[in-house]
Amino acid sequence: MHRLVAGVSLASALALAPLRSVDAEVVAAERNGFITRATVSIGAEPEQVFTRFAEIGRWWNDAHTWSGKATNMSIALAPDGCWCEKLPNGGFIEHGRLIYLDRSKVLRFRAALGPLHEAAALGTMTVTFEPEQGGKTKLTLTYAAMLFQPGQGAAPLAPLVDQVMKEQVDRLKASFEKTT
Repeated sequence: MHRLVAGVSLASALALAPLRSVDAEVVAAERNGFITRATVSIGAEPEQVFTRFAEIGRWWNDAHTWSGKATNMSIALAPDGCWCEKLPNGGFIEHGRLIYLDRSKVLRFRAALGPLHEAAALGTMTVTFEPEQGGKTKLTLTYAAMLFQPGQGAAPLAPLVDQVMKEQVDRLKASFEKTT
């Protein structure tokens, strides 16, 4: 059931995601995996953007959670830190594990996101925070996934995942526009 809901959420993102200044692309898509990348300039210093990213429950879309509430998500900024979400009745889901942290520069997670969670996928999400002129930050989110998807392969999922990642980066950027 969650797989169906997550798939519908991915498809809904295609129709509902607002367009901003996010540059998103499917870098590669093959039968057994894909790479997507979303890049945006955010009007805040890298430390501020890094901190806000780690406060994922403040800006992630509720529609792309298992509980229906992004506020149930958190990221532990520690070795092997969990990007986890609380579920009703004491349950939880692990979206990813922090495998690399260079404060205000890089976050990297081992993560099988959304419907990939059930597809025995291995994914890596890397987020970089590069300073730009004028106190801005260039944020780049790259997601690489390998999975076994009988019949269709992984390639058809790439544009859907790309759209969801684009939407999340856009929401992060928008969270700064609302507070300034």
